[in-house]
Amino acid sequence: MRYLVRSTPPILKLQSSQQIGHVRQNGSAFPNHYLVTIALPNSEGNSRVAVVAGKRVGNAIKRNRAKRLIRETVRANAAKIPQGIDIMIIARHTMEDVTLQQVSSAFDKTLRRLNKAFQ
Repeated sequence: MRYLVRSTPPILKLQSSQQIGHVRQNGSAFPNHYLVTIALPNSEGNSRVAVVAGKRVGNAIKRNRAKRLIRETVRANAAKIPQGIDIMIIARHTMEDVTLQQVSSAFDKTLRRLNKAFQ
């Protein structure tokens, strides 16, 4: 198993395209200005995360930067993520010139909505 974040509780990566497709088709969406977060309860005790940035975000440099910012935000907020759900985070094209604080703020709002929905 690969870990996305080395902290307690562990956050695992959604690795296969089948897992990501299942979350995308059956999950609940929580959109905001910079991110679209899709979440689905899983049968495991751990949360699993996938970070996606499509070509609408920009060229490879911009997509990779967006994914790095999202992964860092997930790592910093690992303790706040509810356990037992699969999360897919999609970067929107508005992430082109954002700061880590803006992404973190957007993810905090999404986490509050996630916690309400999955409790």
